[in-house]
Amino acid sequence: MTASARMIPFLVLTCVACSTDLERSKAAELIRHSAQFSQPLVFTQTIGVVSGVYDKNYCLGFREGSDFYNTCRLRDLGFVALGPAGCSSYGGCSSTSMTLTEQGKLESKQWVFKGRKERFGSTWEEWSVPLASRELVEVTGIVNQTQPTRATEVHFTWKWVPNTLGHALKVVDEGLQQGTAVFQLYDDGWRLVTF
Repeated sequence: MTASARMIPFLVLTCVACSTDLERSKAAELIRHSAQFSQPLVFTQTIGVVSGVYDKNYCLGFREGSDFYNTCRLRDLGFVALGPAGCSSYGGCSSTSMTLTEQGKLESKQWVFKGRKERFGSTWEEWSVPLASRELVEVTGIVNQTQPTRATEVHFTWKWVPNTLGHALKVVDEGLQQGTAVFQLYDDGWRLVTF
């Protein structure tokens, strides 16, 4: 074997390792693992006493998808109990009490505590309730930008994948969504810049 024949595999390996093209599989991996793409779909659930008179019609009239609407759906599912609070001896109640049921306490183990609030004598906690996560379906195209930025635009499709609660609340659009991500080539490889 001649010296030049032995150099061919080395040259091929060197060329592959030095490639600056962003491939679809690498773009998909970077998108899936990015902080932006990993953010779940959530709503804020209040637990405690909030202002607003509670009565049997409390859950009527809330816009579908709003946090109050979701609270009423959680009540319907048996996770949250609603009732009057701040009642006076004169018979009027000025607030609504929102508490977790036993079933709700089990479900809330997946929730993220956002903080405790107090206002006008009412105290409540706010929780971030995950409803769905994103799933990358396919990288549909890569557009290489011109020099000197060495940025690349990646087009992809994705969808929301609802968890059990997301299915029950029926607030998740499970259809395909279009996405665009911009990558920048650095000395150590490709990085996601915007999503």
